[in-house]
Amino acid sequence: MKHRRKIEENGFYVEDRIFFHCDVNNFFASVEALIDPELKDKAVAVCGDPKKRHGIVLAKSIPAKAAGVKTGDTVWEAEEKCPGIILIPPTYKKYTEYSALIYSVYASFTPEVESFGLDECWLDMTGTIKFFGGPSEAADLLRRTVTEKTGGLTVSIGGIVLKSVCKARLGFKKTGRGDGDRSE
Repeated sequence: MKHRRKIEENGFYVEDRIFFHCDVNNFFASVEALIDPELKDKAVAVCGDPKKRHGIVLAKSIPAKAAGVKTGDTVWEAEEKCPGIILIPPTYKKYTEYSALIYSVYASFTPEVESFGLDECWLDMTGTIKFFGGPSEAADLLRRTVTEKTGGLTVSIGGIVLKSVCKARLGFKKTGRGDGDRSE
C-alpha cells in the first residue's frame, strides 16, 4: 500500500516517508544490569567518580528515576534524592558493543539508518515497511528482535511521516511499547 497525500497547491501526489524514531530505554543503566544481573530493579546511576568529587548522572534505572534522579544531576544530588543509590562508572566499551548489535538489528529492517547517538536513531522505513505488514507490525517485530538479540534491552519506537513530529510524540511517554505515549 502506498502512503500518499495530495498537495493541494499544484495537484501532485507525493509519497509520504515513514520514519521510526528508536530510543533504547535507560540504555547505559540497562546495559549495566545485563552485565551484572544483581542490579536489575535496583536504583542505579551511571556517573562519574564520587570519590574524585566530580561527575554527573549519565543514565539512571527506572527505580532511580522514580526517586527523582534525573540525567545531568550531580552525583551528590542523586544520592540526596535516592539514598542508597548504586553509583557505577560508565563502561563505554560495553555500550558501544551493545550499540553495534542494536544497529545491526536496525539495518536488517532498513538500509536507511540515521544515528542520533549510541542508543537513538531514525529509521526511514518507507521502502521496507511493506515487508513487515505495516508500521505497527514492523515496530512490534523490531522491539522484539532488539530485546531478543541483546538479552533484554528494550526500545521505544515512535512512527510518523515527519521526523520532528515523531521525536516529539515519542517524548510524551517512553514505555518500550512504542506507542508514542511517554509520561514517566
